[in-house]
Amino acid sequence: MLNSEEVSALGQIFNHTFGYSSDTMKVTSSLHGDALTLKYIAIISFACEESMQKQKAKYEKEANDCITDALKQMKTDFKERAGRSIKVTEEDRDDDLELVSVSPYSPRKHAYYRMNVYLKVS
Repeated sequence: MLNSEEVSALGQIFNHTFGYSSDTMKVTSSLHGDALTLKYIAIISFACEESMQKQKAKYEKEANDCITDALKQMKTDFKERAGRSIKVTEEDRDDDLELVSVSPYSPRKHAYYRMNVYLKVS
């Protein structure tokens, strides 16, 4: 279990969006007790349903890479601030693709790709 100083250190580490923030994607986080949630979101464009399914695998890999990098950075920053290593255990993971822009006059579609990773911190 984390003590109050360690929770404060994590709060300072997570008080921003991780380095992948841009106009099209970002990784954010929230901490509730020892439950940490990392949230990835990206805006994607595709031409048709078949294209969407092919691109989903690409965005899933990108989300996994971004979340892995965010966790690595979090562990490094925590060790510097708290003086000890932190252990995280993945409890669950989900992803979703949500259409946000569809027009009968254009084949191009826009969607949000989201991935949430639920972790236990110790």
